[in-house]
Amino acid sequence: MPNDPKTLYEIAINEFKNKNYKQTEKVLKRIIYSFPPNEWTDKAQFYLALLYYEKKNYELAKIEAEFFVNNFKYSEFYPDGLILLAKIYYKLSPNPHKDISQLNKAIEILNRVKNLYPNYNQSADSIMLLIRKKFAQKILISANVYRNIEKPKAEAIYLEYYLNNYIDIQPDSVAYRLLEIYEVLNEKEKILSLTDLILKNDNFSSWIKKIALEKRDKYGYRSDRR
Repeated sequence: MPNDPKTLYEIAINEFKNKNYKQTEKVLKRIIYSFPPNEWTDKAQFYLALLYYEKKNYELAKIEAEFFVNNFKYSEFYPDGLILLAKIYYKLSPNPHKDISQLNKAIEILNRVKNLYPNYNQSADSIMLLIRKKFAQKILISANVYRNIEKPKAEAIYLEYYLNNYIDIQPDSVAYRLLEIYEVLNEKEKILSLTDLILKNDNFSSWIKKIALEKRDKYGYRSDRR
């Protein structure tokens, strides 16, 4: 194996691109541990974290990515390292109903990226959307608990919160269920308010807009009521 970090780094990147991960790991570790800190150390550290991420070893990826972020703030790969760490935290949060601490860490990092590195906004926003989908799922799980025990008012509170905060994430079924609840509870004002929201908002599909029109015709226009 060559004895200079620059050549070793070039070898590691080539092996990484070819998905020869075992050899990549070996070469990257040689750069990191067999030489004094040099201009290739930060790059090797970043790719070591990325390597474990690609191998879906998220715990090891987290260790290496956190080390990179904490020790190489002036690296050209630093914003990429922040994005990578946020993605790792996302992967380590499979069940947001039980624990959202990793997701909160990811959000903190992504907000930092958006403030410091505007060119990375698209990457940050794509991960933020995935995180918001997990939080939206958490709200639906809570709503379903009250549906199962037949507590429609409590269920409606969660579904209303969903539409107030996650209307861009598949809101059709949530709105449909809310219309059902409001009818059971004889909440005509809420039915009309919700139909207005559905008809005016582009996030809703045509099928739920059609239902909203039917409900509005059934219960009357808001402007017609005294």
